[in-house]
Amino acid sequence: MIEYLVGYARLLAGDQRPFDETAWRDLIRRDVARANRVASLQNHDVIAHDDGPPRSLSSLSAPTVVIHGTADPLFPLPHGQALAEAIPGARLLGLEGAGHGVDRADWAAIARAVVGNTTPATTRGPADSAIEGARRGSGEVSGGIARAPEDGTSDHPGGPS
Repeated sequence: MIEYLVGYARLLAGDQRPFDETAWRDLIRRDVARANRVASLQNHDVIAHDDGPPRSLSSLSAPTVVIHGTADPLFPLPHGQALAEAIPGARLLGLEGAGHGVDRADWAAIARAVVGNTTPATTRGPADSAIEGARRGSGEVSGGIARAPEDGTSDHPGGPS
């Protein structure tokens, strides 16, 4: 099972960044060891939903930043772009070279985007938006997408922590 999960992690990581197989194997071994049931490792689909009718993304009014890897093999970048376009006022932070998971190399850019997105407008300046936060991190903005810088390799493979 561990080899299967390492292979799955490699697939989700995409092909733009180095894949640290040793670090991933260690993380997956720890996940498997602490899981009460193997099924709990992949439980995204058991989240309870309310009984109301599904609402359109256009009905969201909360400040939203969509964070998406530019090399995501499961949901390519156009999916993130469509999501951001469907939510009024949403911003898209593209993590350059990132796959489907969250890599330690992106933590700072993600934190800046979240803080910039959740700080009340009355206490922040225009430079504190998610896009400006990515710019401060040496990222660039292209076609409305704030691209976080790629910081190179990491001692953590990303994924759950």
